[in-house]
Amino acid sequence: MSTSSQSTLRRATIADVPQVVDLINSRKKTGADARLFLPASASQIGWEIEANLITLVSETADGELVAYSTFATAPNTERVCLDPTERAHLDRAFRGNGWDSHVRSQFKAPLLQRSSTVFLERICFSSKVESSASIVAIDCLAMVFALAPRIQYIALASPVALHSVSTDLAATKLSQIWVHLSSSIQVGAPSARGSQSGQIKERRPMFEPALAADSLVPPYFLYVSSRKTISPPLIVRKARVEDCDDLVPLFKRHNMLPPDAGDYHVSEILENKQEDVVSLVAEHRGIAVAFLSASKSVDVDGLCEHFALQDIFPDIIQQRGETPLPTDQDPRLNNVASIRASAENLAAAPEINQDNAGALADDGERHLTYSAETAHEEVISNLANDLRSSAHHPKQTFAEHNAFAIHLFCIDEQYSLHSTELIKPLFDAFPGRNYCLLSQPTVAPEMPLLRAPGGDSLFTRVSPKPECQPRHCLYLAHRFGSLDRVRVRFGRKSESERVVTACLGTESSMSASWCNRLEDVDDEFEPVRPEGASFFVIESFQQIIGFAVVRHEDPQPYCKQFDVNRWVDCQYLMGRGNLFVLEGLVINPLFEGHARWVLQDVMILCEVPMLFYECAAPIDHLSIKVLREQLVPLRPFPHVMSETCQCPVWFICNSLLLEPRVPINDRLVFVGGSDCNVSAIEELVFNDHYRFTNLLLVSPEGLYFPNPPIMSRDVSNWYVSFSPKKWGGT
Repeated sequence: MSTSSQSTLRRATIADVPQVVDLINSRKKTGADARLFLPASASQIGWEIEANLITLVSETADGELVAYSTFATAPNTERVCLDPTERAHLDRAFRGNGWDSHVRSQFKAPLLQRSSTVFLERICFSSKVESSASIVAIDCLAMVFALAPRIQYIALASPVALHSVSTDLAATKLSQIWVHLSSSIQVGAPSARGSQSGQIKERRPMFEPALAADSLVPPYFLYVSSRKTISPPLIVRKARVEDCDDLVPLFKRHNMLPPDAGDYHVSEILENKQEDVVSLVAEHRGIAVAFLSASKSVDVDGLCEHFALQDIFPDIIQQRGETPLPTDQDPRLNNVASIRASAENLAAAPEINQDNAGALADDGERHLTYSAETAHEEVISNLANDLRSSAHHPKQTFAEHNAFAIHLFCIDEQYSLHSTELIKPLFDAFPGRNYCLLSQPTVAPEMPLLRAPGGDSLFTRVSPKPECQPRHCLYLAHRFGSLDRVRVRFGRKSESERVVTACLGTESSMSASWCNRLEDVDDEFEPVRPEGASFFVIESFQQIIGFAVVRHEDPQPYCKQFDVNRWVDCQYLMGRGNLFVLEGLVINPLFEGHARWVLQDVMILCEVPMLFYECAAPIDHLSIKVLREQLVPLRPFPHVMSETCQCPVWFICNSLLLEPRVPINDRLVFVGGSDCNVSAIEELVFNDHYRFTNLLLVSPEGLYFPNPPIMSRDVSNWYVSFSPKKWGGT
């Protein structure tokens, strides 16, 4: 939420529909709207708010809406193309390979991609803010970039040229809006309302026209606004002693130094010359706002004893030297990380030997990564002492491995959404290591590196071994996974076996099961049909790293049985296509951090604003491992629970893509199987904002389900029961 003395910028809700309709239709009288900004009905605005990725309104202190803007994941052909015949051709072109392929073929815009671009679909200002409409427009763009760190470009597709003088009536009307969108702004200004000090000489227009490809006349005009213009990335470099003046107050503010401490210990860290240790800072306008320190000295063997590291990532133990990027002639991504081992580790959890559970709970203290969430006043001094000690004593030797570990991270809260920008420079600083590790106590909130806005995390949580219960969570990022090279395309039935084999191998029972399930997928993609399923292939570096299957089904039964209206208003979303049910998502563990954007891309290609997933037997551990972190569980309506609900249902929609639930990894123990405890657990499971990953119910009398509504016969797949003997052993 962005606030000024005049108005507040926030995300729109269904409750805003009447005011938005009045705002848009009132502008019709002044002639300031045209094809892109047509007057709209309540159903149209409801659809935009529920289906588009981001919709914003600017509200005054007395509750009046003075601006409205909505951003979609694909261009709206009804507003882009005036001619019905051309519009039909454009729809077919977008549906074939995605809108980005068509845009790149028509314009010199090679960087516009579905995963990193949104389209400004509608924008409107009240006459009360006409004089400051450019400021409001800049704030809207800045808000989009803040909510979705992955978004790099905001595009505007228009049926007429906005940047040239024209006698065409539509162009003349649109140009009145274009005056505000083409305003020249300072490059790097965080927003017009909150500009920071500093001399910036370069100025650019908010939107710039994209040039048409050679010898082509595109059917529409395209304008692009870049993140670098509105909200530029931080400059990441190696730390210097001169950074002390900026870092000491930052460390004190985050409780990493005593209030009365000087810069002695900080300068010791910055002056460190050990080859194994790298310290980076991120600066904004010459001021250091973030610090990160990492080292190659990490006990990977010790971590492998407690976590399924080597099982899932077999090459982490091997030192390979500098690694070139993979190619289609060198298909090693699925050899680096095992999708099958990841699922098998999860499936083994209910079968652990409970006599040994928790025996290792106190181990792993040495693997801690310090951040603002886990800091104490001695963190900096202890790190400085460790570096000084290691410089004068023989270095502790560990087995050859392929990893480095982050041991200190701190960032100014104002720039936390930029946290992930430090990861790629960190990999560049360790050219011979492909894995970045960090850990933190389960009782600590996840640091900004792991919970960037919009769910844009590059780290994957490593599952502990079934027989272990460490008190720390381990996270991992891979060099290849830190690069935004993941793409989704429509797959054909003829290639389904090859895709499954590339991901799961040939000897796996899971591979045979998936091949059978893909026998009935559509060979030609069609988003609206009464039955069948569509198959999507996930690729990176020209290699297959996963796949997704979406089934054609009417979403009305889900809306009747579950509280879907908690997230979206179903009346606005029906009849827009019926590829709504996700049957499964399989993805390489290196790229699990991209799963949320894979789901977004699947929704774009399916032309739907939401997806459902049924957690039905037999349990698909390949999909469960990824989807449990991305989707939200739907609460069934009480009056239908015992009649029609056969399994839990998970859900995601466009608005939830940018609001991931925050993981709470601490173990919560409930004693007694009373209705009160079961109800408390239910509330935690269905919490809107938090995802509790470690709930334990101790019940001497067991659990009683008079009419097991959701788990049915498969209740044993969802929890582990302890006998009194085994419980005493833990």
